[in-house]
Amino acid sequence: ALREALNYNSYYDQITEFLMASCEVKQYDEEAVETRRQSLLEEYTSYAEYYGSLYGMDTEMAIQYLLGFSSKEAMEEEVRQYAYDIEKNSMIIEEIARLENIELTDAVFASKAEEYAISYGYEDVQSFMNDYGEEVVRESMLAELVMTFLIENAVLINAD
Repeated sequence: ALREALNYNSYYDQITEFLMASCEVKQYDEEAVETRRQSLLEEYTSYAEYYGSLYGMDTEMAIQYLLGFSSKEAMEEEVRQYAYDIEKNSMIIEEIARLENIELTDAVFASKAEEYAISYGYEDVQSFMNDYGEEVVRESMLAELVMTFLIENAVLINAD
């Protein structure tokens, strides 16, 4: 089981890297990128504030020592680029799903939502959904379906 999980993760990473390098986005939905950027900034800043306070650090110091950025501005710049990368990955996944007729049905969503909730340590699906948001969970599930499809249909080549 461990070997299978490691292989899946390795394939997942390699396919993601390949797709990101070989696909080009002609136009981004700037509003979607901005939403992702804001969400990431809030998440990183909250993390720095909370864990920084445990160690007696202010936010700027926590950003440097706990998150590894040289400054708050450096974090903001990296988060901006990361938001574009996340949006690009999402667009690639959605396009592959469209081309290959991969659909997240309500039945699959309900089943996977329960799996996700349990694997993240939640006692019920609703609490899980409240914390992560249905849109984020649906996006993650569709990505899993697409990546499973790609892994199952990949042609493996040994590189010399």
